[in-house]
Amino acid sequence: MMTLLIEDFSFECVIGIMKEERVKTQKVEITAHIKYEPQSHGFLDYMKLCREIKKEFTVKKFRLLEEAAVNVCEMLKSKNPAILSVSIKIIKPEIRNDAKVGIFFEKSFA
Repeated sequence: MMTLLIEDFSFECVIGIMKEERVKTQKVEITAHIKYEPQSHGFLDYMKLCREIKKEFTVKKFRLLEEAAVNVCEMLKSKNPAILSVSIKIIKPEIRNDAKVGIFFEKSFA
């Protein structure tokens, strides 16, 4: 088993439930640990995975971090059958001056 790491992947998107969050983009930071069996597909393309993650956020404009985490895990598995599990951390680094807030979610497909 291998674990592909994506750390501190950041981009702007619409995410959140507050009124101003629905009209203005904000920065998110994604860290993901993706476990897979290399024998079944050889390798996972981290460039492709980053594009898929960013596209999911951009298109879906999630309201909740929880919704985003579950959706991204399911999307990654549906497009990459070799994936056994995904751990994802989503941070909104600029929503507060005194803290970075976010969510951590783990999903096993084994």
